[in-house]
Amino acid sequence: MVVFENRGYSAVIGSRRAPYLNSLAKAGALATNETAVTHPSLPNYIAMTSGFTCGYTSDNTSRLCEDDNLFAQVDAAGLTWHAWAESIPSTCDPIRSSGLYAKKHVPALMYTAPECAGRVTAQPPASLPDLLFVSPNMCNDMHDCKVKIGDQWASQNLAPIIASMSGSDVMFITMDEHSGDDSGSGGGKIFTICAGPGCTPGGVDDHVYDHYDLLRTVQDLLGLPCLKASCSGTDMSGLLK
Repeated sequence: MVVFENRGYSAVIGSRRAPYLNSLAKAGALATNETAVTHPSLPNYIAMTSGFTCGYTSDNTSRLCEDDNLFAQVDAAGLTWHAWAESIPSTCDPIRSSGLYAKKHVPALMYTAPECAGRVTAQPPASLPDLLFVSPNMCNDMHDCKVKIGDQWASQNLAPIIASMSGSDVMFITMDEHSGDDSGSGGGKIFTICAGPGCTPGGVDDHVYDHYDLLRTVQDLLGLPCLKASCSGTDMSGLLK
C-alpha cells in the first residue's frame, strides 16, 4: 500500500504532470469512483488500517489508538509487515514530526499494538514482506510539493518494487484525501491504482469505494478477518485478476 497526500482524482489521473502514475493506471487497473473517509489526514490513515477513525478528528498524534488494526492482524496470522516511512529520523522514532517526516502519515506508529520491533524505517526493506506500507515524505507524497515531484519519486522508487513482484502480488497506490474537496461526502474524490502482476491489465472499476473497501480488499488478499467498517465494505475485486 502506497499513500500519497491531498491531491484529487483529476490532479493526477489524466494529468501530464503524472506520466508514470498514469502509465501504471493504464497497465494495471484503476478505481475511478472512490472517496476518502473524512478530513484531515490522520483519521483516513487510521480508517484504512483499522476500519474506523478511532475518534481522531485532527492530525494530533499524541494519543495512540488501542484497537485492533491491520498490522496487529498480520502479526497474529504469522505474516510479516514493514512500514517504509521516508525521512523518519530513526527506526521506530516516536517523534511527531521532523523536517519532511510526519508521524500522522505513518499509521503503524499510531497503535498501541503491535510493537514496532524495527519494522518502521526510512528505507524500504531488503525483501518484500507480506504487507508493505509506504509513506513518502512530505514533499514526495505531494503534500508540500508538486504532483510532478511525487510522480518522479514514484518512478524512481516504486518501479523497482513492482519489478520484484511475482505471482499474485499487487501494489495499491492511493491518496489519503482530497483536501480541497469539501463539496461531497467523506474526504473528497480520490483514486486507487492497482499495479503489479495480480492486477487486471487495463482494468477500470467505477464502483463506489472508500478506504474501508480498500482495507477489506487487503484483508481478503492476506486471508485476514474484517475489522469494523471493513466488514460491510466491498472487495475491490474489479481491480484484480
